[in-house]
Amino acid sequence: MNPFETLSFIVEHAENGSVAVLVTQDNVPIILTKEDEFSFSAYVCTSDGEVKHFRKEFNKTTFHRAILEFLDEVKEAIGKDVVELKLSNAAMFPECVPKREPRREGKKREKEEVNLEEKVRELKSLPSFYHLIPLITDNGKLFSFVPEVGGTVEVDFVVKAPVKVDGTKTPVNLDAKSLYSVLSTVKLDPKLGNPFSTEGSFTFFTAIFVHQETKGKGKFMNVEMNKSVGRFLSLSSKGTVRTETVEFLSFPHKNNGLYVGFFVKGQEIVELQSVDIVATHKEGKFRVNDYVFSSFTLTSRDGSLKLEDYDKAMSGFVNLLLSKSNGREVLKDVIELHSMGPLDLPMVKGVNNNVISVIDPISFWYSKVYERSDEVKECVDCPLAEKVKKREFLLSALRRKGYFASFLL
Repeated sequence: MNPFETLSFIVEHAENGSVAVLVTQDNVPIILTKEDEFSFSAYVCTSDGEVKHFRKEFNKTTFHRAILEFLDEVKEAIGKDVVELKLSNAAMFPECVPKREPRREGKKREKEEVNLEEKVRELKSLPSFYHLIPLITDNGKLFSFVPEVGGTVEVDFVVKAPVKVDGTKTPVNLDAKSLYSVLSTVKLDPKLGNPFSTEGSFTFFTAIFVHQETKGKGKFMNVEMNKSVGRFLSLSSKGTVRTETVEFLSFPHKNNGLYVGFFVKGQEIVELQSVDIVATHKEGKFRVNDYVFSSFTLTSRDGSLKLEDYDKAMSGFVNLLLSKSNGREVLKDVIELHSMGPLDLPMVKGVNNNVISVIDPISFWYSKVYERSDEVKECVDCPLAEKVKKREFLLSALRRKGYFASFLL
């Protein structure tokens, strides 16, 4: 079993105070104790009879780094790489068994069901300052996206272009790459929707597609639009992609053109606006790689992504969508950019071995728009820190209920 995955799973899912016995490919025993939610310790029994003790502390951001550091320490202790770990029995290693530590309860797990709707409303409560990206006006209400809460809201006033609201409403010219990167993280789970971007009867989402054909006309809010058919991709958290044929209302597109669409889903799917991603890639304003990676950050756990999963997603995207559209014009550049690694992509904090550290979209927005920083960092002490925590909590709770197991890329 892959040692990184095995250790990560045990430390993340074991109960506080529990002990697991593991052996390496050479039968070197490791007695692992999960001390509490944010620490574990281990006894490693070397071949010369020496028992070495290790302890690691971490937080949600540094969890995967702690696992990698521990594996490096074990490697140094036993004199070789740990390439495999499997479960074993403590009885096989009587000289290397620590006493079972008393179970630490920490915070008691709430038995009652988390009220997700209430938590979503808390997340979407507007701060004293925010940016409003207008989407649809319906019955005097403006359905809008607010980057500071990472979701959509309805307000009682109408604007035609993005504004900053902080007591007054000020029109703003937003950096396209920062805005598109954040919008790229808003996805549609075809089965369950997206509570972050749902308000009333509408769900907002972004998706990349190849326009295939037009099949007549339709209407949305008394506006005549084309009935279009597009090839989309469904993406899983492990990087697996498959094609989906989707019908939607849109404005005119070039057949075989590759676009990023801003959609709403109500009784039907309607494209509000689109980005010619091939053109913006050539101009350097917003690259294909920027879009795909920003979208893939929705699969991150505790701020981490596996590089191999992202590689798999990009390969599927190139083979199933990019190469079968006018995206072929930038195919060589997309592949070259990907081969250079993810460090210059939106929301990337760093790369360590096979793990990409990423930032959440609210923190990214604050870093780029308010601090105007080239270096992105998690919003820990900033005015939006509580929004970041609420979004992280909700995303974990929604995943446990099956949300975002796959979504439209």
